Amino acid sequence: MLKRHTRNNSKPPLVGVYDGRIFLGRIFDRDAAGYECFDRDETSLGFFSNQRAALDAFNGLVVGEDDPPF
Repeated sequence: MLKRHTRNNSKPPLVGVYDGRIFLGRIFDRDAAGYECFDRDETSLGFFSNQRAALDAFNGLVVGEDDPPF
């Protein structure tokens, strides 16, 4: 019989951030250190104390459908 191992915490250690279908970056849960954000080029956007602040770090990177990032 196969057993599936799961972690005790339900929060993922990594979250991708998108504007529609355009990838903006990632948020890592660093436990007591908070949340660390990286843009799509793997440049750090910094550490943040909560999830909302981490997500807000991407506001300057949000691109609309009419303005692709390339």
